[in-house]
Amino acid sequence: SLHSRRAEKEVLEFLQEYKIKNAIFHWYSGSVKILHDILASGYYFSINTSMISSLSGKKIISEIPINRMLTETDGPYVQYKGASSKPENIKIVLKYLADFYKISIPEMENQIYTNFTNMITSIK
Repeated sequence: SLHSRRAEKEVLEFLQEYKIKNAIFHWYSGSVKILHDILASGYYFSINTSMISSLSGKKIISEIPINRMLTETDGPYVQYKGASSKPENIKIVLKYLADFYKISIPEMENQIYTNFTNMITSIK
């Protein structure tokens, strides 16, 4: 899981140069163009409550295909409603994503599980 803030292009270039096959871009906030380059390279993105609470975060989310999405809390750094983010805050993210993709919360949970499983089983 990579923190690439303000260095998205450079992080992507290093991943490609060193032929890293699996990576998660945590709390991505870069450009949509680089996001599409990251997707083309087969990487994933993790979504937290801060992302679903901001216009820029929602824009990023709208560009990520459902099969490349994972969830995260980023607690205790991320604050949600004045408190440090906790594992149970994942339910809030799942509800947002389920509503966005117009599927049920259990379907979204299953999709996240499938995405994670696909990512880790492709590690060689």
